[in-house]
Amino acid sequence: MDWQKLLKEIYASGLTQKEMAQKIGVSQPWINAALQGTRGKKVSFDIGMAIKSLHEAVKVKKIDQITYK
Repeated sequence: MDWQKLLKEIYASGLTQKEMAQKIGVSQPWINAALQGTRGKKVSFDIGMAIKSLHEAVKVKKIDQITYK
């Protein structure tokens, strides 16, 4: 799994690193290092599931914001 890609997509959605860290259960410096690629190549099961869940929530939120005219 490419955790850095998922984290970058979450970050691009508008969440701050601090918000991401709180929701995932890690520190803000951990998020920053993972976004830069210096950490997070291997993550624990719990952190991986939290990242995947937050990524899915961000995708669903974007889909919900689409309006059809």
